[in-house]
Amino acid sequence: MALPLPLSPMSYLPPLGAEAEEGPVGRRVAVPFRGEVRLGVVGGEEEGRGGAGLRHAIAYLDPGPSLRPEEIRFLEEAARYLFAPLGQVLADLLPPFPEVRHRVRLFPGTDPKVLPKGLEALRDWQDARGFDPKLLDLLREAGVLEEEVAFKEGKRVLIPLKEAHPEPDLDRALRRLWEMGQAESLAALARAVGMGVRRLKRLLDGGYVGYGLPLEGPRAEGGLEPLRLPERPGRVNGGRFAERLRLLKGLVAEGDHLVLFPEVSLLLRFLEHFPEARPYHGGLSPRLREALFRAPRGLVFATYGGLLLPFTPRSLVVVEEGSESYKLPSGSRAFIPPLAELRARLLGVPLTYLSLVPAVEVLERPGLTFPVPKPRVLILDLRRERGHPLAGRALALLRQVEERGRQAVVLSPRKGFSALLLCADCGFRPTCPHCALPLRYHREGKGRLLC
Repeated sequence: MALPLPLSPMSYLPPLGAEAEEGPVGRRVAVPFRGEVRLGVVGGEEEGRGGAGLRHAIAYLDPGPSLRPEEIRFLEEAARYLFAPLGQVLADLLPPFPEVRHRVRLFPGTDPKVLPKGLEALRDWQDARGFDPKLLDLLREAGVLEEEVAFKEGKRVLIPLKEAHPEPDLDRALRRLWEMGQAESLAALARAVGMGVRRLKRLLDGGYVGYGLPLEGPRAEGGLEPLRLPERPGRVNGGRFAERLRLLKGLVAEGDHLVLFPEVSLLLRFLEHFPEARPYHGGLSPRLREALFRAPRGLVFATYGGLLLPFTPRSLVVVEEGSESYKLPSGSRAFIPPLAELRARLLGVPLTYLSLVPAVEVLERPGLTFPVPKPRVLILDLRRERGHPLAGRALALLRQVEERGRQAVVLSPRKGFSALLLCADCGFRPTCPHCALPLRYHREGKGRLLC
């Protein structure tokens, strides 16, 4: 199994009482590690391994695998590509574990004399947080500690699990639930479709619907007209922002798709034009991320963590692949676009890069380049124009740019004493909090750094 730590996978025995369970690979599990309880993921099974040196895992945290064999293989290949421990790659890509409930007690029938004085309360179930972890680990090694570890249950709602039902009336109810996305309960679905709860319970018993964590419901469809291409290119570059939005709309028009963004701000900017997309990034609450991680589907807009979502999309799109924000600042220090290419290749799905300017690494891929609009230049001679610092013509043009939602750059002669203020020891360069220009000393600045 792999812990989200910079370590290679480690071997554990199955939890006591769960030795005969099948399919542990991909399940999240709690294990003892260095006197504490850690959460990790089962990455594989070994035949014939055993011995006194191996410890038992404490408990499985999922009824079934949370990661498929496809995700496990991707983690292994990514670790090999990055020359990094598997646990480090897992820590970089796996979302935080939900909060767990951990209870402990002595095994029934155990002599209470094995307990130190003052810990007689352990004869009944107690919250593990009230005890010294090292003491609990000693009792665990002695084989007299019974433990329960499970994710804390939050609000659960009724969600669809299968596409269709053979009976027409139940199929109509199932399709209605797909349209709603989720329902508070069977009773709420019954009111929505005008059927009895006992009748709809057959959907629940047959596995067509189930209870799960609530998802952030998709918003109403936007009015963006997709720009469809005759063939799917390896990369698309150039054009205005609105044109790239339409191109992306055409690439992800139908089915499940995963779109990666270098940063949350750019993701949110695209999300305004794709109300049907589901966001997945670090700015969301742990509950929403866990809900989407358990049931990914549809169009998903994600940052780098989306590479480990357990589903097979029709395609994968990487937006602005040359952005330096794709470089992880710590951990494995991975650069995400090559991992996205690895993920797409292992899943057997097409990959498309979408950006204004292509990165050098993808120039050799066949693609489409749309013309970039040339900026208009307006030169003003302030000696002949009225108004300071900007004349009437310039102000009128800037107002027009703002009204049309476009951008403008105003260049002026340098007034500072130096073009750049740079620390000789660490290379730090102070920049303006409102733009990307460096701060400088000015004659009228009175010792302050100004833009």
